Amino acid sequence: MALRLTLPVVKILLLKAEVIRSERIRKQGKNRYRCGLKFLDLPAGLREVIIGYIFLAMRRRLR
Repeated sequence: MALRLTLPVVKILLLKAEVIRSERIRKQGKNRYRCGLKFLDLPAGLREVIIGYIFLAMRRRLR
């Protein structure tokens, strides 16, 4: 009897970005951060597709 393992296919897109601004938002007693990012080396075809992202950044990265 063979064990079958099915793994989901996940597309991963890695983009280089620089944090240009960040603000702390306190929501439901938790600290969250909203970051404005400037994407580096973004291919021209993706510029129209990628409109914006909201990232939850780690505190140590912002300090």
